[in-house]
Amino acid sequence: MKRVLILLIIISMQSALGLRIDMSDFVVYLVLLYILVRSFIDLKYKFYLANKFLIIPLLFFTILSVTNGGIHSVFHLISTIKALIGFLVIAMLVRDDADIRYTLKCFIITTTMSALIGIGQEIVYLTTKRTLVGFISARQLRLFFNETPLGFMLRVPALTGSYILLANYLVIAMIALFCLLSFGLIKRNNFKVYMAFLSMFIALMLTFSRSSEIALIIGILLCFSLKWRHYIIHFIVILLLAILVSIIIGLTDKIAESFIKEKCLLGDLGVRLQLLREGMSGFVLRHPYIGTGIGKANKYTPNVHSWPVHNNFVRIVDEIGIFGFIVYVIIFLRMFLKTMLMLILAEKENKENRDVLIILTGIIFVLTFNLQFHPTTIDYYIFATIAFIEGILIVEAKKLKPLS
Repeated sequence: MKRVLILLIIISMQSALGLRIDMSDFVVYLVLLYILVRSFIDLKYKFYLANKFLIIPLLFFTILSVTNGGIHSVFHLISTIKALIGFLVIAMLVRDDADIRYTLKCFIITTTMSALIGIGQEIVYLTTKRTLVGFISARQLRLFFNETPLGFMLRVPALTGSYILLANYLVIAMIALFCLLSFGLIKRNNFKVYMAFLSMFIALMLTFSRSSEIALIIGILLCFSLKWRHYIIHFIVILLLAILVSIIIGLTDKIAESFIKEKCLLGDLGVRLQLLREGMSGFVLRHPYIGTGIGKANKYTPNVHSWPVHNNFVRIVDEIGIFGFIVYVIIFLRMFLKTMLMLILAEKENKENRDVLIILTGIIFVLTFNLQFHPTTIDYYIFATIAFIEGILIVEAKKLKPLS
């Protein structure tokens, strides 16, 4: 039953279809019921203490923000509660090495299937001009197209309901798969593995998410530098040579020109910077303590499309105030510091244990990096991902004597 629930959670993360009520609404409470029943039977499932101390104050400040958000925030609070419950219960499903392997396998396979669906959506659009992307409103659908030299192309969402979500899952799965291959944790002569990676790479390109592409490159370099630290000088030299070549051929000038053009002409970058300024100034000047209300960050950004700030952390401080923001940051900071501490302790103890922690470090980086460009709030997909990371960290901590 536990393995079935892990698979259902991973599928639910990638099958929203743009609906307000999706599969995750059913799965989260099914997992909660399973945990409660198992706890009653054998008392082996317990909510992790640190998670409770973080979730309770975060929920408190989120509920407090409703006083400014009104009825809209009340409805948005339902999905927030689902995300926080998911964070509490999902971490408890990963209990040993077999569960870790199963979770990674399910996530990579499911994301590969999403990638193939996304590629299929692009083929259908290019050949028939039909957008088979789920239940997306016409207003949102206008954002699903990207102008290219080949004409307009669809920014594929697969079944997630959002190309941003799909790009995030693709990068996480690609980081994990690339490291598993490079570290020798899976067979390198498996043709299916390479086809899975290629499919995900093509789908990532079809999301046209530049931030995710950058996150993938930096994430892979980060994992490599942690795995083979004795080559760090070589990495630095190669990076400096690449920068030097870019300067010589004028690539840096083109990048600077593009940056200035995007900013001055209010292209994508210019709009993002404007939203960021408005979001930060609105927080400081209007509701710094309890926020403007969960789901109401667009009150600070008078954008023609009613967009909120395109930065998850700034949106959190906008919506639930500085105290809730501090708790939210602690969740990420604690996860990162715990991973790095365990990585240091695992240096001379267990090779495979160290490799898993390096992969988690890469995943934490790409998740945090991508959130700097996402207009998300306290979302289920963020906390489900963090919960799986937390569960894996708890299993790996048991192998390290100083932490056990």
